[in-house]
This record gives sequence, structure tokens and C-alpha cells, in this order.
Amino acid sequence: METERGNPAKEIEMQETTVRDGRTIKVGDYVEFKSDVEQVGRVVEIVAPNSGRGGYNLDVMLVVEDPDGFDGEYIGGDTRTTLRAEDCF
Repeated sequence: METERGNPAKEIEMQETTVRDGRTIKVGDYVEFKSDVEQVGRVVEIVAPNSGRGGYNLDVMLVVEDPDGFDGEYIGGDTRTTLRAEDCF
């Protein structure tokens, strides 16, 4: 991904963020989300994509995993997925 000026955009790894219900979560915490069905996963990474314009994108992303695999049609069987923090609770 490149910015308007041709410089590569960088992702900023974060230590904590908030989710939909206002709860502060950190790497290692568990979050719930809905993808076909309500599911639970452990946060393994929190990333804020840099917009390339001196600020950060509002969509903080969580990388979430379940070693047994998630359920449902969309992510069923996957052990890792990336979600917007605001979509988790």
C-alpha cells in the first residue's frame, strides 16, 4: 500500500485499544464478535493502519485467533481472522 506521495504506508502496532462496549483490551485478552454466529477469540495483535496523511485510520484492527478454528460459513475452520475493534465486544 502506498500513500499519495508514493511513500509506503506503515501499520502501527498498538498495546491496547477499546472495543464497542468501551472495555479496554490488550494482546492476550479475549473478545467476542459476530461472523455468522457469535464467537470468541484471543487477541494476538492490535494494529492501526497509518493513513499516510500524518494521522491514523480510525479503523483499529484486531488479529484474533482460536486454535480450534472458528465456526460459520464465512470464517469456518480458520484459526485466525482480522476484525475491526469496533465490531468486537
